[in-house]
Amino acid sequence: MAAIGTLIGLWVQLPRLAEINVHVLETERLWPTLTVPGLDYQVAYNGERVDHLWKVRVRLVNTGQETIIASGPHANLVHDKMRIGLTSGTKVLNVVKETASFPHVLVLNDSGDLELRFSQWRQREEAVYSLYVSMAEAGRVPGLVIPERDIIDGEVRVTGPSAQAGRAAAPLLDHAPKIVARVGRFTAILLSGGVAGLGLVLTAVVLRDWIRVARWTVQHRVAIDESIERDPLLDDDDRRRYEQQPWKYPGTLADSVPAPPERFPMVSSWLGAIGFTVSAMIVLLGAVAQMAAIILW
Repeated sequence: MAAIGTLIGLWVQLPRLAEINVHVLETERLWPTLTVPGLDYQVAYNGERVDHLWKVRVRLVNTGQETIIASGPHANLVHDKMRIGLTSGTKVLNVVKETASFPHVLVLNDSGDLELRFSQWRQREEAVYSLYVSMAEAGRVPGLVIPERDIIDGEVRVTGPSAQAGRAAAPLLDHAPKIVARVGRFTAILLSGGVAGLGLVLTAVVLRDWIRVARWTVQHRVAIDESIERDPLLDDDDRRRYEQQPWKYPGTLADSVPAPPERFPMVSSWLGAIGFTVSAMIVLLGAVAQMAAIILW
């Protein structure tokens, strides 16, 4: 019962992830849409020439397990807003809100980045925007990037066709219902902990028996060699083999030599003991790394 209570306590204390997903729904080039030899035309926005005009539709969703609070003693934002940058050479011309399920504003700051300002953003609340942007170079697609992590112990993810290159997609469990995600992570932690515990126990047993056999061999080396050398039933190959692995010697040792210590079945040879120990340690380290990855996921 105590173990079950401990496991339940660990489950309840699993870290709750604060996460915002900025998903690029669509990236559409509006201008120029065609090129005709000899035809020269220009497009301007508020009197400013635009060489390459794009429309980027984005959806902002609180996909985490925490309500995001912008200010106050319980705030979990580094600043009082969440910032969203754009790829180099991209300039936002206009921001159009399509839908929203929580109160907020999305504005441009003086450096040309987007700032999402709100007081409280609950789980699964979202907003959809159309961003009209200009690109300085042809052949490039506008994209969104995150200048820095603005959520304390959390993350802002950019996903979609024009997401920042190199950013990993959201883990599969993050798209599952909350209870499914928690049970899945809890089960994975239990399995990883079990494998790690088994590897630790097996490693300890092998090392203990290995040390016992080595100590027995060193302490009684001279008497063991004499007993093997005097055995008339052994040829030279047998003598060399039993001198290397004296615990396998089937004959009678000197009275001063006690019986070899009992050992784990894998410690039948030095090579087997080393191989098994290394394998168990690899399993142990792999399980620990997997458990850490799950916790930090």
